Amino acid sequence: MTTIFQIELDIPAERAWVAVGEKFGDTGLWTSFLDSSYMEGEVGVGGQRVCVQGKKKLTEHLTKYDPQTMTLEYELIGGRPAIVKFAGNRWTVVPLGSQRSKLTMSPTSQLRWWALPLAPVMSLVLRAILPKVLEEFKCWAETGELHPRKKAKTA
Repeated sequence: MTTIFQIELDIPAERAWVAVGEKFGDTGLWTSFLDSSYMEGEVGVGGQRVCVQGKKKLTEHLTKYDPQTMTLEYELIGGRPAIVKFAGNRWTVVPLGSQRSKLTMSPTSQLRWWALPLAPVMSLVLRAILPKVLEEFKCWAETGELHPRKKAKTA
């Protein structure tokens, strides 16, 4: 199952790429869905981001990192629920002129055969959460300020 989420940004693509790509390990700073995050290794192919949600840790392995095309891909390798066989994501930034850009997120997942009946529920969950993640990113990337949801969580 692959879905696509997009948001337009009022910043140049190069600036958006810095926030998405070069600061890949900083996601926990701006999204309310994580308490924190950090890199193990360098940002690039083979690097791993660890995302902390309460007592749970999710480890994501960068499988593609291309500043030229402003694209990165990662696979969730640690902390995956038992029903999930594979989970990954692709983030791409494209310019929309000199001062605007678009961020596209394309999560992909495969459920274990016995969990396939849960696919519609999983799709609903992603459709509820990921637009909010993009909204929080937009706020942080454009203004340097935290979205009110993240502010409320850290207060």
